[in-house]
Amino acid sequence: SSLHPTDWPIMRFTPSTYCSLQALFLLFCQYTRSTQDSQLRTIHSGSVHETQALQVRAQEQAGPHGTLVLPKGGKRIRNVGGLAVLHIKYTKYSGNDGETLAIDLLLRPNDEGRANYLVLANGLTSSSNDPHITAHFNSRWACGTYKLVVREHQFYKGVHISFQVAAPTIKVTCVPV
Repeated sequence: SSLHPTDWPIMRFTPSTYCSLQALFLLFCQYTRSTQDSQLRTIHSGSVHETQALQVRAQEQAGPHGTLVLPKGGKRIRNVGGLAVLHIKYTKYSGNDGETLAIDLLLRPNDEGRANYLVLANGLTSSSNDPHITAHFNSRWACGTYKLVVREHQFYKGVHISFQVAAPTIKVTCVPV
């Protein structure tokens, strides 16, 4: 099975892969900065610990970026009659070489047979004085297990780049009133 572009930064580059200039730039930067691994890897399956270790290694190779504070992986949300709230808290990156401009939030079904993403927000940001991006979402339409895909937009060394920084698993349990 092929990976969605939001699964980059730990992706094997193949000619059939969809690539934008930003993605090519990011892959090039990651590849040239990697001293431990000589090639980028594709995650097919494995233990949770193995997958988490690869995600941490990929984030370390990705360069400076913000951090998802909430929700933590494994978060369970109880949705009673369409009333449930997903709380997001993200710490922005700010350094001499770049800064977080905004984030995109998507729910990717954990079922490989479903390729549709549920877009929670595109371009979510906070004031320049606030080091955190905080938001609350009602998940009345989402029931099941998802990856909360967080894509960060940065102005990095004068260029706008976008890349995935996190994808913790969340489970929304829907029960009637």
